[in-house]
Amino acid sequence: DQNPRVEAREALNTLTHAIRGLPYELHQPRLQVIFRESIPEI
Repeated sequence: DQNPRVEAREALNTLTHAIRGLPYELHQPRLQVIFRESIPEI
């Protein structure tokens, strides 16, 4: 996954479930739409 915020959230969810002893299913990565207008020109 290319989104650091989503990766950090997944890591925190995995850790908190492991600490609490709860089962946790890893979620599939989400698609993030990037429009050409949002990409800065170099």
